[in-house]
Amino acid sequence: MTGFLNTLAIGFLAVSATASNAGQPLAYPDFPIAAARAAVIVARISPGSYFPAFPECAKPDIVCLDPPPFWFKARLESRVFGDIESGTITVSTTSHYGLEALEHAGTGPFLIALQTDGKQYRMPRYAMAELTSDRKGRLYVLILRKEPFHWLPCSVSELRREISPADFPDTITLDAGESAHFADRSPELFRKSAAGPVPRYAIAVADIGAHLKAMAPDAVQMACTKS
Repeated sequence: MTGFLNTLAIGFLAVSATASNAGQPLAYPDFPIAAARAAVIVARISPGSYFPAFPECAKPDIVCLDPPPFWFKARLESRVFGDIESGTITVSTTSHYGLEALEHAGTGPFLIALQTDGKQYRMPRYAMAELTSDRKGRLYVLILRKEPFHWLPCSVSELRREISPADFPDTITLDAGESAHFADRSPELFRKSAAGPVPRYAIAVADIGAHLKAMAPDAVQMACTKS
């Protein structure tokens, strides 16, 4: 089990193609969040390639720590919240880790939050979480840290429920690296086992969808900010 993309700073992510035109986008999309709508999807991803660096990065007094923006493809498996076409979409994004993060992430599926102006889509920083299926095929986000989603309303985190490792066909035990990163920081979120720490809580994707549909947040509200 890996929670790799649950921890990456993936930057702003944007979808610039429709299901019927899923080629490489021509430019990194930009539109005001105040005019955007929110969406959440389940999708499998595959890496694409880089765009040229942003123009401001060429200025002598500007230092850009991120690699250039890049694109990848997302094959939609289900719509959790919001209005978005099914099929394969081409996604543009920025990331401190670049394409390497996606190349090591596997094929998913992943829970992804998007912002859309009706033609283009983008996803806020960190707005991607790896999903795990139980023996009945239901999808879950395993809770690996105290604040699992800054990119969903804070109330989503309250949907967590205790789980049993026996309910999952694949091991959800953390490896040594994951244990050092997650279990050692928040031991109360894990059970001990002979093989290693096991996540104690998870949130069902179905519960996230029902909660968001009842809440109906816009793109600005699709965040967890605590003062």
